[in-house]
Amino acid sequence: MAQQNPPLQLPLPERLPRHRAEMSGALRTVTDLCPIGMTAQERRATRARLGSAVDAAPTKATGRREREAAAYDVHFGVERVGGDPGRVFLVGLFTAYCDLLDDVEACGSRLRAQRWRALLDGSTAVVGFAARTAPVTTVPTGPPPPPPVAPDGPAVLRRWHVGHRLFFVLVQALTVALSCLRSARGDGTGMRDALELAIVLNRASAASMHYAGDFSAAGYAEVVRPSMEPPFTAPGFSGLQGRDHRYLIRQFGGLHAVAAEIPGGADVYRRFTASVTDLHRAHSRVCARFGGDALPTSLRMRGDRPEQEGARSVEVLAVFAERRLSLLSRATGPDPSGR
Repeated sequence: MAQQNPPLQLPLPERLPRHRAEMSGALRTVTDLCPIGMTAQERRATRARLGSAVDAAPTKATGRREREAAAYDVHFGVERVGGDPGRVFLVGLFTAYCDLLDDVEACGSRLRAQRWRALLDGSTAVVGFAARTAPVTTVPTGPPPPPPVAPDGPAVLRRWHVGHRLFFVLVQALTVALSCLRSARGDGTGMRDALELAIVLNRASAASMHYAGDFSAAGYAEVVRPSMEPPFTAPGFSGLQGRDHRYLIRQFGGLHAVAAEIPGGADVYRRFTASVTDLHRAHSRVCARFGGDALPTSLRMRGDRPEQEGARSVEVLAVFAERRLSLLSRATGPDPSGR
């Protein structure tokens, strides 16, 4: 099936920045490329610059799991590259937001104003955190909510891809935030900033899921679902093959104990876990809209778990959510470091 967007270049998740200073240094090289608040004409010029901002060779997949992850990336038009990971990540973030703004300008969206604002907050919060110039909870001045219409026909597949690609890069941003939380231990303010950023990013990620599914159930059945089946993908194609979310979940281990070091941090950690719950609810609601509350487990969640065959998709999602939230309540956990 034809690719809907130019490739989105991202670093491998294990190479993402782990310190706020790394983000600050990378931002200085691309600080004028954030598309939030730009006109369509300004975005076109910025997109050309984003396209030449990364000059790095693609990474090579080795092993079965890596090859499956690479195939999942290819389906959504994601290319993993080397180079400076902070710069590659930020260029990917800004590119994904350019895609979002172009798509919504062309087709509209039925997202409520609150979700639209949460979606825009993701990019602005990352920039504010890296620049150390604004609170991560600052509400951005950006484009107003789009006209309340949704795509149809071939534009449905573009909406599905744009929303998922944005979700991937927001998940990478969450990994950066939680890594920076750990690396800031001993600096209460820095730790709080990182966890506040993670809260904003969870909300943006939830909004990106709603955006990805912002079209009719018929559009999913007739256009989207067939694109994820043979001959367009290999048998067994599954959302479980996505490497970014899998790596993020590793960061949940022991996070409760780390966050406990933030002076007076109980409330911010409670809000963080609530935002994780909201993200899982968003995924479940989108799944239910496309029949996941009545139909057996979808191709996106079967993966290597044959014991879940016959379960409803929303039931499988609920099991995943419970496991991940249990990680956040544990005082100890495995070391998530990957390098």
